[in-house]
Amino acid sequence: MPAASIEGSLGQKRRKERTRSQMGESTSQMMGRPATEVLPRGEPTLSGKAPERTLLAGVGYRNLRDCSAGNAVVDALLALEWPSDVEVEDLSYGPMDAIFRLREAHFARLVVVGAVARLGGTPGAASWRRWHYEPEPPEMVQARVAEAVTGVISLDNLLVICAHFTALPPEVTVVEIEPEDDGWGEGLSPGVEETAQAVVAQLRAHFGPPRTGRQTSAERRDGAR
Repeated sequence: MPAASIEGSLGQKRRKERTRSQMGESTSQMMGRPATEVLPRGEPTLSGKAPERTLLAGVGYRNLRDCSAGNAVVDALLALEWPSDVEVEDLSYGPMDAIFRLREAHFARLVVVGAVARLGGTPGAASWRRWHYEPEPPEMVQARVAEAVTGVISLDNLLVICAHFTALPPEVTVVEIEPEDDGWGEGLSPGVEETAQAVVAQLRAHFGPPRTGRQTSAERRDGAR
């Protein structure tokens, strides 16, 4: 199906849904430059404007060992409480449906985590980068769409297709985890499990609720120095 026809069908479906409802750059390694350098956060303004909304998402196949790292991160994030301006979702259901989700939600930023095997990558390593779309020829986008509608789950396809149809938020950060074991089965390899937990911790530290309450004894000692 030509890209123009896909866009037309997307617009028609979106109008129907509204009627029914009545409504890469800046790479940093885990042990290198801090991920916070590519994870800016919107703040409330003095005018009382609501904070910008953020979507923390994961992509991957379930039960495919390390290739499920994105799902594992999202599962861990879903078990935590988040501020009202942060949402968590597994986007593995496919880019064609994600287009409508992202267009309707109007997020200011997206942070998406997935396991991707890159040439020369180090198993268990994670990279953080700000993602920018470099337009692809229509035939390449069409090939990605064909893969998506047949059930292929791909972080690259999600990003390119959603960007092609102008559905991505203005700010996109991609976290790629290099898999070690891509065989069938549950659970992550030890190295990837450790990395996934570190990703969860960094996202929690950056986007989670502010720390409140009394200082710990260790914090009091550090503050007294």
